[in-house]
Amino acid sequence: MKKIIAILTKKGRLMKDIETGSDVNIFKIENEKVVGYENLKIDSSEYGQFSSLVRDKSIKLIYMDSINEQLKRILNNHGIGIKCKSECSDDRFLDQFVFD
Repeated sequence: MKKIIAILTKKGRLMKDIETGSDVNIFKIENEKVVGYENLKIDSSEYGQFSSLVRDKSIKLIYMDSINEQLKRILNNHGIGIKCKSECSDDRFLDQFVFD
């Protein structure tokens, strides 16, 4: 199974919102193994621009610390899932890449 996920971080910590200068860590996964990685910097805190970036990269799941309802609605309307920190306490993939 192929999928593309993103983890939003700044200095190794999950982001709570879209913030200029934050990292979008993009992982391409096939058969439960990482087969590709790309790191992008967010150059605008505007939700529409971030949503376009996520769609252009075919990201289907985003890990964040938390999310506000406006951004959640925008992403969900485009078929992009969100997993917040509170939902990921035993997530092996996330634990390997983000250190709090």
